[in-house]
Amino acid sequence: MLNNLEIIEWLWHDADLHLLTTAWSDSGETSVSLRCEINPEELREPLFELGIKTSLVDVHFCPVWHLKTDLIGYIAGREVVLNWHVSDRTPAIELLRGNGAARNVELFHHQIKGSGGPTIEIVCEMICLEEVKPQKYP
Repeated sequence: MLNNLEIIEWLWHDADLHLLTTAWSDSGETSVSLRCEINPEELREPLFELGIKTSLVDVHFCPVWHLKTDLIGYIAGREVVLNWHVSDRTPAIELLRGNGAARNVELFHHQIKGSGGPTIEIVCEMICLEEVKPQKYP
């Protein structure tokens, strides 16, 4: 689990986006994962301190209260993160609370903008980071 969300805002700048997945548990809880490759020019010491040594990292958002995407499916290359902003006070969070949801939990709104124009917005309680091990071939 990542407690210092400021790491995400600056370390994921210029990260390549590889994969976005959404899953629903049997209880109906939604989770989202975003696989990114950190730009090799970034100082990754905060990740090393978390035990993450690879540049390919899965960011797991859970539980997800709101997901909004505006993905573009026809860009010339891999999508790159231009800006990742995290806030605990946004209209999306206020709307959830106004509708009676998530009143007793802390929520964070992740707003991710890509180089090709897409946006990904996720309101969740927490995020976890997991390094992606290189595939081993026989």
